[in-house]
Amino acid sequence: MIFHPHPNPLPSREREKSSCLKGVIIFKKAFLQIFLISQVLLLSGMGFLPNQKPEKCALCGRDVHEITKTLVTFEEGKDEKACCIKCALKYEAQSSKKDLSIKVADFNTGEIVESEKAFYVVGSDITPCSSQKVMIDQTKTQFVLCYDRCLPSVIAFKGKVKALEFIEEHGGKILTFKEIETAERK
Repeated sequence: MIFHPHPNPLPSREREKSSCLKGVIIFKKAFLQIFLISQVLLLSGMGFLPNQKPEKCALCGRDVHEITKTLVTFEEGKDEKACCIKCALKYEAQSSKKDLSIKVADFNTGEIVESEKAFYVVGSDITPCSSQKVMIDQTKTQFVLCYDRCLPSVIAFKGKVKALEFIEEHGGKILTFKEIETAERK
């Protein structure tokens, strides 16, 4: 058996380079493993994201917002969502369907309320579901919007106090469901 005078036959400088190189290789492997694991976790979590596609109004096709949505239940049991109470009433008037109930979302909380029990602010400076005032058609021609079925805005509140607080800041007036229904069905 041959004994070497030094346990490591490499010179000291070579040993330092070798150990430094091993450290870099270990770091790269660890980094790559962490990166790959994080990518797998990220991609596997994508299936748990909520549906980001907004619901559309049954009448005008606009996005239905949580704070202004209106739920209509018809005699045949079908439910429809509208962007606002005005669209819901127009939808019922323009179709052969007759509604059994209309429910609206409270503007502050999104809570669903029976339409007859809600307080409505009409004509405020908040217009959550209206279109842009200037629009562009398919030929890239600009035109000014003169009519919008969602204007003036009608915003529902569960309580009269919140409706009055809203009016102080944004203007408008309070109407009942019957008053809105009568005005929209003319």
